[in-house]
Amino acid sequence: ILLESLSPQARALGQTACMAAQITDPRAMNACILDVGLTGNTGWANIAKGLDPGSSRLLLAPLKATVVSGERITLNADLIGNLTTRDLIWTSNAGQIQSISGSSGGSGSNSSSSSGRSIEFVAPMQPGLYTVQVRSAADSSLTGSVVVQVNQAVTPVINRLAVGDRFNALLNSNGTVSTWGLEVTNSFNTVNCSNRATPLVAGATNIQSIAAGSNYVVAVQQNGNLMAWGSLYNAQASSSQFYTPLVLSGATDWVGITVFGDSLVSLKRDGTAWVWLSVSLGYYRSILKPFLIQDISNIVNINHGLLLKRDGTVWNTQVTGHNGAYVVKATQVIGLENITQISSSDNRFGSGHHLALKADGSVWAWGRNDSGQLGLGTTSVLEAVPQAVSGLGNVKQIQTSVYNSFVVTNNGELLVWGRNFYFSNNPVQSLTRATLVEGAFDVQTVQSYGSHLTLVRTDGVLMGIGSNDYQQVACLSDRFIPAPTLIAGVTW
Repeated sequence: ILLESLSPQARALGQTACMAAQITDPRAMNACILDVGLTGNTGWANIAKGLDPGSSRLLLAPLKATVVSGERITLNADLIGNLTTRDLIWTSNAGQIQSISGSSGGSGSNSSSSSGRSIEFVAPMQPGLYTVQVRSAADSSLTGSVVVQVNQAVTPVINRLAVGDRFNALLNSNGTVSTWGLEVTNSFNTVNCSNRATPLVAGATNIQSIAAGSNYVVAVQQNGNLMAWGSLYNAQASSSQFYTPLVLSGATDWVGITVFGDSLVSLKRDGTAWVWLSVSLGYYRSILKPFLIQDISNIVNINHGLLLKRDGTVWNTQVTGHNGAYVVKATQVIGLENITQISSSDNRFGSGHHLALKADGSVWAWGRNDSGQLGLGTTSVLEAVPQAVSGLGNVKQIQTSVYNSFVVTNNGELLVWGRNFYFSNNPVQSLTRATLVEGAFDVQTVQSYGSHLTLVRTDGVLMGIGSNDYQQVACLSDRFIPAPTLIAGVTW
């Protein structure tokens, strides 16, 4: 369609609107007249102005950002077109705008004039939604804005004891890691029972928190890196087995880590959580990459697929899709509020059970119950709605394993229910109510994976119960330890 095909009235309307929009490029002007003339909509002139290479424009990036209280973020802007000055004026409704080298203006204020392209925005301490605006000093119609979501920084989730399938890992006070039991890496100590604190895992230094899967360990370093060693499927492209701790790809502001079936869930300082899932690289090679759990923030703790928000609500992770085309979302667990602690045995396929500890010390359970692991006095296939575990109160820690649940009370008692792994070599009976573990006293914390558990007393002594086929519990030839027994060679 040519301009000559327009009626005189349509062509006049186009010329008037496009000249008013100050379009200077001949091709952009002709396209503008044609669009306005054909549609009768003068709004096309504003669109054409944005496409005019000769028009003045303000470019801004990013347009939105999520940060934590007090965090700095760099914002970039530039002016294109014929302007008498390229100076920019930056303002914000809170926080501070500070100039970067090469710029001029008000360091430490909420308003700054700068001739440079970049400024630093220092987020306010109060969480909320804020706006940073920028405009041209020469043309006040050239403006842009960045929406900044400020979240309260998440306190690092510290976990010093991790129990896998037939092995234990302990985070020492100097940031190193000791392991013993099944040798899933070449650093695991299965021989030296006199001092299990050595040898240490070579390369695992400055560690802040640890977690364990069936035969691997993952860790958060003090600098925010994630590390892994052992046998973690697709943790690296070349092999699923690696004996030297491997730094996983991704950001360096992680504060928490947990296993989630054959993958991981990690927590960032800004309160977002990410699931690590397998992505194909072709030629039979894959690697784990992090995927954001969408539409949820202000997460303060993670445990397998459970998420605990700052407001005391609990959410469940759901993964759909495959081979890199994943969608990860969270759904709220209805009926739970004022929750302070969570624990889950979920393996990413919805076959686990879950516990939640309320601020009043009561324990709530839901999920799989075929071995009585919910502590409700009965067995059943599934309980979808959280129910209170009767007879409990004054609880300070909750813990789940594959078929069991545990609680530690404020007076140091340990209670267990579910499949009777720990007190009999023939686990045919299920404990459907909370049962006191005799010989366990002054308990500070407990961890379990499947067939054995490890507890820490308030005096720093470690003790174990259950399967001992790799001496993960005691330096004895017995393949099963039915009562709490000292784990020699390591201290809290």
